[in-house]
Amino acid sequence: MDIALRLIMRRLDDQLLEHLRAHSAEQAARIDELEAQVERLQNEAIDADSRADMWHDLVNRLQGDMDPPAHVGITTDGSIVLLPPEPAAQVTA
Repeated sequence: MDIALRLIMRRLDDQLLEHLRAHSAEQAARIDELEAQVERLQNEAIDADSRADMWHDLVNRLQGDMDPPAHVGITTDGSIVLLPPEPAAQVTA
């Protein structure tokens, strides 16, 4: 093989290797970002699940203490309200 051709091939190989190294570094940084995002989202899911359990327990406790059970509601502004029990359905013949 011609010396000039070998030099060109070596130069192309070096450029390809440099490109692959840069691409690998970019991918490694992206993986780190995604792993951090996954961890944050897992923590948010655990927190949301914990809050849902707390509200579920609270509603059950409130409804269990009332005879007949009232309904717990939430307003559009986020306030918790107790609604009176629903009247028994009347059956008409």
